[in-house]
Amino acid sequence: MDIDKVCSSIQEMLKEAWRCLYRLTGGKRFADKLPEQFKDDLNNETWDYSFLDHSPFTKKSCPLMTYLVNESSWKFTSIDAFDCLSFNMPTVHDYLDACSDLNHILCMLSYLLLIMANWISQFVGNTV
Repeated sequence: MDIDKVCSSIQEMLKEAWRCLYRLTGGKRFADKLPEQFKDDLNNETWDYSFLDHSPFTKKSCPLMTYLVNESSWKFTSIDAFDCLSFNMPTVHDYLDACSDLNHILCMLSYLLLIMANWISQFVGNTV
């Protein structure tokens, strides 16, 4: 295995993930009310428990949707002939496809980095 190639491939995947995120958000960050310390009780096995229950993590409600409707280049909505708000469904599908692309990259990175951490642990354990 060529370690340099693996490392450069992971770096490229990280860069692509950032490009995807920028495309989805226009470079804006929406979680503007994050606590300094996240409280996540890892021993809590209660059904439906999540550290996300300690929200809200934004100052305004639904900031991503507000951005997509009002500011983004995605052109999510338009006003139709009856003066009603209409969603541009092909654009919505394109946006969701872009979200899927980012999700795919993040899943691959999660998988690869976990495996690499295990290999490194085994290597260190066997050489000590």
